[in-house]
Amino acid sequence: MSEVAEINKMVYLWIENIWLWLKYFFFFPIFSLFPPPLPYLLARYLSRLDYLYNLTKKRSMKKWMIKLLGHSHFSRKELDLATRRYFEVIYCDQIDIFIYLFGFSKTFKRRLKIEGRENLNEILRNGGGILLSAHFGGGFWVLPFLKDLGVKAHFFSTDIKKEDYPSKVPLYLFDKLGNWVVQRASSRRILYKKGGRKSLMRALKQKEWVVVLFDVPPFIVKENMEVSFLGKNARFPKGIISIAKELNVPILFFFSYLDGEKERRICFEKPVYVKDEEECVKQFAGLIDQRVRERPDHWHLWPFANQFFYQ
Repeated sequence: MSEVAEINKMVYLWIENIWLWLKYFFFFPIFSLFPPPLPYLLARYLSRLDYLYNLTKKRSMKKWMIKLLGHSHFSRKELDLATRRYFEVIYCDQIDIFIYLFGFSKTFKRRLKIEGRENLNEILRNGGGILLSAHFGGGFWVLPFLKDLGVKAHFFSTDIKKEDYPSKVPLYLFDKLGNWVVQRASSRRILYKKGGRKSLMRALKQKEWVVVLFDVPPFIVKENMEVSFLGKNARFPKGIISIAKELNVPILFFFSYLDGEKERRICFEKPVYVKDEEECVKQFAGLIDQRVRERPDHWHLWPFANQFFYQ
């Protein structure tokens, strides 16, 4: 049985890699050449194949959606719809870099809907700070949008190492390409996790902007604290909040939405200057909690919630 299981695993990985090659380096580049909203429409239809056949991911998502949001949040039909919609949101997020490279990127930027622009304008007067977001909805377009305003922001990312992708070369190449496109869209180099606190503080001291994702699994960061999130105990990073307090720089939280299945909407919250670190961590975790409850299909971490939440 073990030999059969190993063969089945190898066949599955082989098929999955073919799918990733086709998705990232055939379908997405071709779809991105069409005028909006066709790239998103085509990406959403392509996601249906992933939704139909990726049974393991669907089971994990549904399990954690029910566990964290409760049966009262979903009927069975609503749970299936939220799960299917999740795949659509992810695919539209992933195709964005190809639209920026090959497609009608100027048209996409003009179609952006911006909420809380007054909050953004307020923080821009500071001349540097932290733009905080979450693995939610896909926020790539905020970078070229800010660049057009004269704001060039570093993106803080985990290190991409080939050895972390032992059986998924196309995924590794896609992530590498994504980081290259991010640097091109923002005109600022990516600050990788290996540079840690020093690289972040250096950029902020120079009155630069840094984009950081706040909802990361606790094993990835050193400094974190316990908060209530989606009704369960979770740990959120505290280090970025400590840096903001130490340097007295503002934090502006923002969310990106796939609005109406074919438009992008970016919402900027009120800027925050950190006085109490623990209260700020709770406040930002609460913002993500609220948005996830409103749009559960937008949160990217559902399949990996077992890593994010601790027992």
